[in-house]
Amino acid sequence: MRLPRTAAALLAAVIVVTSVPRTTAESICTLSGSESCAVESLTPSDDDGSVLIYPGGNTRCAFDDYSDSTFTSNSTYFFQVFPNANLDKSNLMIFFQGGGACTDEETCSFGLQCSLGASAILTTVATSSSAGVLNRSISDNMFKDWNIVFVPYCTGDRPQRDRLQPKQSEGLQWSARGPE
Repeated sequence: MRLPRTAAALLAAVIVVTSVPRTTAESICTLSGSESCAVESLTPSDDDGSVLIYPGGNTRCAFDDYSDSTFTSNSTYFFQVFPNANLDKSNLMIFFQGGGACTDEETCSFGLQCSLGASAILTTVATSSSAGVLNRSISDNMFKDWNIVFVPYCTGDRPQRDRLQPKQSEGLQWSARGPE
């Protein structure tokens, strides 16, 4: 387990500042039995060139809709897609928004997250972004002509792999599940 590399990756991912783009009905697509939200059918927004894709079904953020003076939660989840202008499908980047993860029943507690307000461990509202590598107007952005899928973070989970690696100080094998 290499914490410095993991910490650096998380810090790099957190650098992307979130904002909510102005969207129109045309720049939103809801997946359904009759709508596949194919790249060719998407109409990007005028302000950042993205489309919000709502997967529907049971896909949702960590908590049900809730709001009070210090805490807001919205269970509606979406992916933000930035199709390239030429509809060329040869380059695709999937960008996971950084965020804190809850690891047990106590840290995943709705009550704890409410009490922490702005300092909550995880983001409970899916937010879109058009900053950093998602900003196509930056001339030096090497991804500006790529198709990009931005995956907002609002679930409290953490993407991880299941790769065994020997731990440096002991003869144990470590996986995402812990020592074996």
